[in-house]
Amino acid sequence: MTAQVGEIYNLGQKITAPLDMPTVVQVVCELVQDSQAKPD
Repeated sequence: MTAQVGEIYNLGQKITAPLDMPTVVQVVCELVQDSQAKPD
């Protein structure tokens, strides 16, 4: 069981780590600005 828990924990870190980076926030902000600047 401990091996499976460790694998799930590591996988969770790989998924959540990039989401905490400010670069992701910047990309999202740029996408929002682009969508607002280009009215459909």
